[in-house]
Amino acid sequence: MTGATATGKNMPTKGMLFDHQPLKLNMDDYLRVKEIPKKK
Repeated sequence: MTGATATGKNMPTKGMLFDHQPLKLNMDDYLRVKEIPKKK
């Protein structure tokens, strides 16, 4: 794995994808997305 150290300092937090880039949502999309349940 490129850029990772043996101590894990460059490791992402649990559940975070390596290539994750947060999507900037407009207000319409945000209101729709927040209605999606987080757990089944």
